[in-house]
Amino acid sequence: MARNGSAKVEVFDLQGRIVRTLFKGTAKVGQNELSWNGTDSAGSEVATGVYYVRLQTADEDLSRRVVVLKTP
Repeated sequence: MARNGSAKVEVFDLQGRIVRTLFKGTAKVGQNELSWNGTDSAGSEVATGVYYVRLQTADEDLSRRVVVLKTP
């Protein structure tokens, strides 16, 4: 983060539906870290596939593609 401020991090499926909100609140300046355990907002495991993680702040709106793989 370039400066302290509000931030929101959400995971979306390929149809644009929100799978889970990972963070919504005030983030501190500097490097911040989040992890996602591959579950939706109800706590159920998501299917193998491609998802998008979106970071929204006052200064940025970034999206990155992530792939969820499950091993037997």
